[in-house]
Amino acid sequence: MIGWGGNNGGTVGDGTIVMRCSPVLVTSGRGVLANSNIFMIGAGYMSMHILGENGVIVSWGYNVDWQLGDGTSGTAGVTSGASAEYKTTGVQVVNTLMAGKSITKMSPGMYMTFVLLSDSTMLMWGYVYFIDS
Repeated sequence: MIGWGGNNGGTVGDGTIVMRCSPVLVTSGRGVLANSNIFMIGAGYMSMHILGENGVIVSWGYNVDWQLGDGTSGTAGVTSGASAEYKTTGVQVVNTLMAGKSITKMSPGMYMTFVLLSDSTMLMWGYVYFIDS
């Protein structure tokens, strides 16, 4: 996979926060997805998410509101040299509610991500600013 752009928060996925005016190899998530093809790509607001055919989601970028899905927010697990709210290398989404199920759809939003599981369960992580009840 290749990426390019402003790279705010490391969204290009090459492990840096340097603007990329031409395509570069995306290295985020390569270890976790080494034996799997990419099934789906999704972009949130300053975050990227890829779903491998093995059912693993890897996310990187802006993480102030838990939108990367690894259970952290803000300064936890940041890459050296990156701003405290960014993760420039991929983190694996882990949730016990997904155990034994496959992800059939993924939809990142501005500060959250939704997934639909094979048993029709919908999960969401991140922060929802506006809810009309």
